[in-house]
Amino acid sequence: MDQIGEYLVRRLVGEGGMGKVYEGEERLSRRRVALKVLRPELARSEQGRRLFLNEMQILAHLEHPNIVRSLASIEASGELVMVLEYLDGQTLRSLLGAAGRLPWPEAVRITASVASALAAAHGQQPPVIHRDLKPENIMVQKDGTVKVMDFGIAKVVEAMNQTNTQSVGTLQYMSPEQIDARSIDHRSDLYCLGLILYEALSGRPPFQSASPRELLNLQCTAEPPPLDDDVRSGLPRGVEQLLFQLLEKAPEDRPYLAQDVVDRLEPFQTAAAAPRGAASGERAAGSRDRAS
Repeated sequence: MDQIGEYLVRRLVGEGGMGKVYEGEERLSRRRVALKVLRPELARSEQGRRLFLNEMQILAHLEHPNIVRSLASIEASGELVMVLEYLDGQTLRSLLGAAGRLPWPEAVRITASVASALAAAHGQQPPVIHRDLKPENIMVQKDGTVKVMDFGIAKVVEAMNQTNTQSVGTLQYMSPEQIDARSIDHRSDLYCLGLILYEALSGRPPFQSASPRELLNLQCTAEPPPLDDDVRSGLPRGVEQLLFQLLEKAPEDRPYLAQDVVDRLEPFQTAAAAPRGAASGERAAGSRDRAS
């Protein structure tokens, strides 16, 4: 069996643009973990290793029930490795692939959980911005708990590219300011959250094109299309209003804080969970949103 530092490697569970993820086991405690081994080019320089380890020290203090826990960060045989809690569930991408779209209460629940994770990260000093939020980085565990993965990794890759003109992120889930290589803040993550909520509700992203150039242009200039009538049926107006506010092109036109998103979605989660009076609760919450 292969070994990375003090961890036994069980199997490869995933591979992406930033590296490979293995199921592992801590040799002495037998604790099950996930081992994220970053791409070899990220470990080629002393500056790169120092940047990675500094960033991971920040993430190690990012404790929140909706953020995957960073257990350790190590360098083994020239490789940079993140040791993370092992998650038993499916990514939001897998769920959407199987279901097509989610019932609005589930879409709202997942979005609120992600917003809560963002609020915790953005509230750090300095703020931790995700920069690559997408359905592939959101895990829904078997018990329903939502976990956001890969905080900080995009920042490491971006800095190690040593260029301000190359954006890091997935084209389908990039904010206009990321695409334009402008300075970004926490509101960039909120735009990406809006893209995810739109797709969870409708079963497709708001902007689609086979041409990367056209897709980037749509993200920067096009208004998101209205939701289909069958999606809007039963969807609280306040949720729909919030969705399109998150998708505003200008950061200053979006909700300012992730906690604002959590607070605005809370009444709809309560209404959806209530066995009686849910409809009246939704209308009341929607009325408050229209007034705000």
